[in-house]
Amino acid sequence: MTVKKLKFDILTIGSVMRDIFFYSDEGLIINNRKDPLRQKLLGFELGAKIEPKSSYSGWGGGAINTATSFSRLGLRVGTFSSVDRLDASILDKHLSRDKISFCNYNSGKQTTGVSFIVVDSKSKEHVTFLSRSASKDFKLPSKLPATEWIYLSALTGNNARHNLEIIRREVLKNELLLAWNPGNEQLQLGWKKLLPLLKITSVLILNKDEAMELVANGFPKTPRNKLEDVAFLLYQLTHAGVPMVAITQGKNGASVATVNGYISEKIFKKWPLVETTGAGDAFGSTFIASLKLNDGDVKKSLHWALVNSGSVVGKVGATDGLLSIREIKKL
Repeated sequence: MTVKKLKFDILTIGSVMRDIFFYSDEGLIINNRKDPLRQKLLGFELGAKIEPKSSYSGWGGGAINTATSFSRLGLRVGTFSSVDRLDASILDKHLSRDKISFCNYNSGKQTTGVSFIVVDSKSKEHVTFLSRSASKDFKLPSKLPATEWIYLSALTGNNARHNLEIIRREVLKNELLLAWNPGNEQLQLGWKKLLPLLKITSVLILNKDEAMELVANGFPKTPRNKLEDVAFLLYQLTHAGVPMVAITQGKNGASVATVNGYISEKIFKKWPLVETTGAGDAFGSTFIASLKLNDGDVKKSLHWALVNSGSVVGKVGATDGLLSIREIKKL
């Protein structure tokens, strides 16, 4: 019997953005009880000119954030995304520091995407404005490199369905493990269109709002109060055919479920909260890395994920706070 040699432990697929952070204490947090899918809003005075308390820029996006996390946890990582040609060489050098192979698929028509992230200095929560540009032009090749896992984050643009079909085919053909953290554009496709990929997803990773939206779409007669119940959301998704579901809940920690039940853990409070950008990517990537490195130990993986995401929110940006395995084990 021959053993197939894998090029990567994991391949991350998603967006790459130039992140611009804008910190302000002039916004108001507004409770929006009329809409369970948009419960809190961040508002500023109409027509005002807002001076930031501070600002910061760097690389971001689901593909890079997760790839960096996986690499720092010791895995062989490749990442597929799209930036313009000038940024491609810059980004390749940047990622090579973490031994990440960058595969750029850009037709040359679009510039690199930009995300403008407004951080409320009081609550440390944020709102992100996205101009995806090159990410909307991103189209996967018909064949992907050899890998054990695929970590799929948000996809967008006219090629999104094509990309989802390529991933579905590759997962089935090569018996790959798929971790999926869908973006808004995927969630808006609706339950029926997502179900073929959901059923071959090994681990589905969502925040609570995303889980509520997915369940509300798939089970439209669900009472509003049920949508607030994380245990109910986990039950619906796992019994719909997803083997494992993880739901993050901000300051309330996270929960993970299979059809056999669920476990929960509170956030890891070692570091002061600076801002929450990248917390979801750190959580999801660390959870998957730990499943691989710790023989599928869900409890340990949940703990590792909350430790690493806790470290990320203690630093500015999505990747500066990412920890190594040795650092996680000390905590």
